[in-house]
Amino acid sequence: MTGTDLHDFRTFLERHVNIDRARLRRLEETVQRLQAALRRHAGFRETEPLFLPQGSWAQQTIIAPGRRTDFDADLLVSRRPEPSWSARPAEYLYSLQAMVAESLGSRHSVRVKTRCVEVSFEDHHVDLVPYVPRPFTGSLSPGSIVNRAENRFEPVDPDGFTRWFLDRDSAAGGHLRHVTRLLKFARDRESGLEVPSVILTVLLGRQIRRATAAGGGYIDLPTALRTVLTDLAHWLSLRPTLPEIADPSCSKAEFGHRLNAHSYGRLRSWIAECSFLVESASTAQDDTERLRCWRLLFGDGFGE
Repeated sequence: MTGTDLHDFRTFLERHVNIDRARLRRLEETVQRLQAALRRHAGFRETEPLFLPQGSWAQQTIIAPGRRTDFDADLLVSRRPEPSWSARPAEYLYSLQAMVAESLGSRHSVRVKTRCVEVSFEDHHVDLVPYVPRPFTGSLSPGSIVNRAENRFEPVDPDGFTRWFLDRDSAAGGHLRHVTRLLKFARDRESGLEVPSVILTVLLGRQIRRATAAGGGYIDLPTALRTVLTDLAHWLSLRPTLPEIADPSCSKAEFGHRLNAHSYGRLRSWIAECSFLVESASTAQDDTERLRCWRLLFGDGFGE
């Protein structure tokens, strides 16, 4: 890699990929107002709630909306278990939806989705995810979220997942978060590619090896991108059918059900294509060819 490559990556992240500070401030202010409104609701206070940032917001992999119309953040809403809902977990979602709607009135759109209550604002939305800690553990983790479509609980360890990802990022010299942002950006450019961010995050994080780090495999961002994609493309090539994609922080949780045979096949071919383009760019002797490969992956904004 050359100094020019490093400069191009930094510039591309700043101009096209990273979410800007103004948007992040609006998101933080929105979450604060939303929390305050909910805490004024007597019924909500009685559930003994706690809030916990989750997903790309907590893992520092949130990206600018790009061609999408808005951006979003996940916020777990931990609450006291309701024994009468043990066979009807979807009630946690319906209850939260009702309390959010009562707290906000008609000022914002509030709708129930499979695992969250989505609250829409001007250019962003917040996904409130009901979270039920396991009783008598003395800790928020592990616990369960709710799958409304299947009316069942799904085990998760939200604190553990975030700690796992940040540990992998540290092992990769702080470059994993940027690799993840770049590939989320590239994913959003691909029509017909339906890969949830959590699956992409898990698959990328699982490729990080401390021995590889010791050998310089993540010495800078372009090198880390090349190493991680090479390893992931190889891992996927050995698995022609959808494998189990386990939650690295919770032995009882698994994410593979969020894909199907078609979307997994599309993911495999896309990662192989990404790896090929990155390898071609990394070994190109000509600056024009190198830039052409990067732009095939990231668009014409790269290297501008």
